Amino acid sequence: MNIYLDVNGVLLEHNLTPAIGVTAFLERALAKGNVYWLTSHCKGAY
Repeated sequence: MNIYLDVNGVLLEHNLTPAIGVTAFLERALAKGNVYWLTSHCKGAY
């Protein structure tokens, strides 16, 4: 199963700190399928 996760404002708060419960959530998601990250933060991207 493919799992697509939005990082901005979901896994990370707006001040870039981890959201509450994110560690347990990620452990479960990683155990269940292939995780892909969606973010607008890209080094060197235009």
